[in-house]
Amino acid sequence: MALLNEGDQAKIIAYVKDKKLIKTQPPICENERCEGYQERKLTWSNRKSVKDKYSWRCTICCTHKSIREGSFFYNIRISICQTLILIYYWCLQTMSQDTVAELVGCSRSTVISIYKRLRFVSTKINKQTKVTLGGQGRIVEIDESLFIRVKHHKGKKTLI
Repeated sequence: MALLNEGDQAKIIAYVKDKKLIKTQPPICENERCEGYQERKLTWSNRKSVKDKYSWRCTICCTHKSIREGSFFYNIRISICQTLILIYYWCLQTMSQDTVAELVGCSRSTVISIYKRLRFVSTKINKQTKVTLGGQGRIVEIDESLFIRVKHHKGKKTLI
């Protein structure tokens, strides 16, 4: 969290790259008009016009590709730093989504969509690793609201 509070974007991008949360291997140029486009690897370059300040760039045709492509951060409009802070708060699960949105400086709908994506990723990982909850002498309680839909008493008989 200290790295995020510091706000040095270059260090944050280097950290994300080091942890392999974004691609570390250069992608290949996909511009058909570029000479040898399917063989030419893009290079890491500074780019002030994008939010992350970096992109993959072809040295021949000068086309750019987002550093977020093929990662969790793809199609998220807030900065990677803000997204990491949202992930931190999602892990803590101590604040409402409205509070988190205010702290991070984004909309509530952004928080909701990123939290939804995080739930999807964590569910996928849990299915792959087959995590066992509880064990001998341990009780696990699961909230049933995760498995049923509340109908708000529609179709139920009321007692008078």
